[in-house]
Amino acid sequence: AYLMERRDQEALSELKTLVENAQETVVQRLLGLTPGLAQDPDAALSCYRAQVFTEAYGSTADKKYLRTAISDYESLIRKMPNNIHMLNNLAYLLADNDVQLSAALTYAKKALDLAPRNSVIMDTYGFVLYKNGHTAEALKHLSVAIDRFQQANQEVPFLVYEHAALAW
Repeated sequence: AYLMERRDQEALSELKTLVENAQETVVQRLLGLTPGLAQDPDAALSCYRAQVFTEAYGSTADKKYLRTAISDYESLIRKMPNNIHMLNNLAYLLADNDVQLSAALTYAKKALDLAPRNSVIMDTYGFVLYKNGHTAEALKHLSVAIDRFQQANQEVPFLVYEHAALAW
């Protein structure tokens, strides 16, 4: 609620209290954070803000929420340039909203270079390739993502099939 009301300092204070009083894994589960982020309350707040504003944009289509989410992810990537989750999230956010598509491709490629066996990142890379007009290459990567989910005995998310259908 604090973030939606732009009461960042109160949100940061609450988050710092949570981090100080809880084990890292509990904080990660509560906030959906990547490992290590719970040790940096400012970065954790930026991550949480980015997630909240991404959802707010999805619910309202208000571009100020999209701009804020993008800005928060960019800030996180400056702090953690090799964080595959932040790179992947920003790449997908940009591509899904048809903004900064060349930057989205750069972020997605870097995430894939850092985690070439990650099915989710492979899906994002394929989707971003599609959005950049590279449909044949996109389909190849999306097919690999589907195969990897199946090989790992994981359910293939519907969105991955949707991305492959778009590239088809």
